[in-house]
Amino acid sequence: MKLLVISGSHRAGSESRRIADCLQKMLGRRQGVEAHVLDLHETKLPQWEPEYQTLAQSAGIDWAALSSQIEGCDGFVFITPEWHGLASPALKNLILCCNAKELANKPTLIVSVSAGMSGAYPVSELRANSGKNTKICYIPDHLVIKNCKSHLLDPKPETLTEEQSFVFERTENALDVLILYARHLSALREEGDALLKKFPNGM
Repeated sequence: MKLLVISGSHRAGSESRRIADCLQKMLGRRQGVEAHVLDLHETKLPQWEPEYQTLAQSAGIDWAALSSQIEGCDGFVFITPEWHGLASPALKNLILCCNAKELANKPTLIVSVSAGMSGAYPVSELRANSGKNTKICYIPDHLVIKNCKSHLLDPKPETLTEEQSFVFERTENALDVLILYARHLSALREEGDALLKKFPNGM
């Protein structure tokens, strides 16, 4: 099973990337799971336009290879910082560049990262607005990591505070749920391709 952890911040040294690395390690400890990180700071896609594939090539990005990498995955973790109550522009731009070919019927865990006490708004935004044409399947669980700098997500158990322990355990559980969905939705993807050909976009 291949899972892609997408760090949606376009800033260098971001908390989103740090958490992405933690989640990759946590997923990698699970049998039969191969997890990779796509960092949208390192892979700077140009702003979406109808000619985005040509624009990507001009920016030195092989969109065909990136699209193939995304298409070859069984599920995703979308990590986004909360900026002004919104999901990151880089993550939303990637979603604009993708369609059902890459994302349809694939389970996705949303992880919202906040340096303060908020963080829920990007979850609502992504659930409401990004599934029409991609037909991505956000799993019921999501994570909101508040005060993100205080959460290591890969700590020694004896050093955990009560809050850190709660976030750590919820994270472990959410990853297990993601893997379960990925395992069972594989059959749906095999049977659903014909339906996608008739109506590739949402209504």
